[in-house]
Amino acid sequence: SGLVEIFLRGCPDGITNTHINEHYACLGENTITRIKWMKTKDGQFKGLGYVQFISEDLARKAARMAEPTVNGICVKQVILNEAPKEKLRKKKNAMSIFGCPPSCTDEHAK
Repeated sequence: SGLVEIFLRGCPDGITNTHINEHYACLGENTITRIKWMKTKDGQFKGLGYVQFISEDLARKAARMAEPTVNGICVKQVILNEAPKEKLRKKKNAMSIFGCPPSCTDEHAK
């Protein structure tokens, strides 16, 4: 167990899974298990996302890489367990679940 996700912030509207997969491709095939983009209730992109890796070691290697640049915009990457908690949790009644197996879906959390 341990860290398997990197939080992305400042993502431009045009960012895609392909951008992220290409950026981290040097870490090897099938190292990313999930990419999730955060949206508002009405479907507007928030400029935030999560990239889940198959291991803590790969997530740490990814975090040490240069940050992705998409459409000329540098996307900030934050290792989740090192981010200030007050910046990650601004809403009351919000919950984050970490360390789930790759087979876990949003339906499992409901």
